[in-house]
Amino acid sequence: MSIDPASPFGSLSINEFLNKYWQKQPVIIRQAFPNFSDIISAEELAGLSLEQDVESRIIQHKGHAHKKSWDVIQGPFDERFFHQLPDENWTLLVQNVDSWSEQACQLLEQFSFIPNWRRDDLMVSFATPGGGVGPHVDQYDVFLIQGMGQRHWQVGSNDESLMNQIPHPLLKQVSDFTPIIDDTLNPGDILYIPPGFPHCGTAINDCLTYSVGFRAPSRQMVLEQLLSDLLENDEYESNRYRDHHPEQTFQSAELPDHLSSWLMESLSQVNPAQLQMAFAKIVTRRPAFEEEIEELSKEELRNVIEKLEHAPGSIHLEDNARITGYESDNHYICVINANVQPFPIKHRDIIRKLVNHGVILSNRSNKLPQDVEFISGIANLINKGCLNFQQHD
Repeated sequence: MSIDPASPFGSLSINEFLNKYWQKQPVIIRQAFPNFSDIISAEELAGLSLEQDVESRIIQHKGHAHKKSWDVIQGPFDERFFHQLPDENWTLLVQNVDSWSEQACQLLEQFSFIPNWRRDDLMVSFATPGGGVGPHVDQYDVFLIQGMGQRHWQVGSNDESLMNQIPHPLLKQVSDFTPIIDDTLNPGDILYIPPGFPHCGTAINDCLTYSVGFRAPSRQMVLEQLLSDLLENDEYESNRYRDHHPEQTFQSAELPDHLSSWLMESLSQVNPAQLQMAFAKIVTRRPAFEEEIEELSKEELRNVIEKLEHAPGSIHLEDNARITGYESDNHYICVINANVQPFPIKHRDIIRKLVNHGVILSNRSNKLPQDVEFISGIANLINKGCLNFQQHD
């Protein structure tokens, strides 16, 4: 894979991109990856879609212009199914290719100027001539990298008046829009689209497109996670409703006036730290279908702790892990793949190095801080498959 520029935007600097375009306006970046070579072939992508644990779908249409009829077929597929497809007007989409391909992870790393907890996944699509998913709006930032072939793109303004259309129960589109970008992408070109901008891509010939999406949790998602966290607490620790002045309130079957203040008091007990933790879990959670990493046995865990205490070494974030951190209640909270681990605030700087650079103590002569709480926290994250300890000779 020949993509290792100082900036994934060629002559456009990262700061210029962030200041002028990020979440503001779409832009085509020509030859962001000069001499780009595909990280996966169409055949390999189809092979992934045969797997039970891979999320995939095929979207195809018949007809032209406003008379198109759409169909969505969910994977996994059978190899014979592909032989029955026509030569045009369909698209295969495979999610989370970075979970199955080291080269896909390397492609994502080209966008490391954006914190990795903001990154969602790498979706790869193969489209035949005329293939696409129709005009639609995404509520997250996306970079569309053109691989082999060509795809024509139209992008409209951020227009909330667009009407939603559902030509198929599994396909959400929008009404026609006036394009502000109307152009064709060639291999190595990137199209960046901020949230809320309608867009429509149509394959000119057989082509591959790499979609790098970024997470944008809604308030509802955060509240759902918060509720899940609260429900993990012992129900008996929660304050129960009590009647006030039953000699008066029992005279009516209506809800009593004091109930609203009791309910509001329940909400007021939610603190910012709980909301931060809910948000951190959402943005670092890996796909549910990924294979669970087995925890270390007690003996293995004891061996790890002993090495951490006595041997110089380095600790690296596991490949494709999602990590973030924040300060709370005199602790620095590290969250990796939705696993929450607090560390004493005195170790904030070393954990921040892990959060921002994915590594701790790469120097062979150094040892980790000999602090029981710190060592236990690191061992716990190693045990959960979030970190990797490499002992130095």
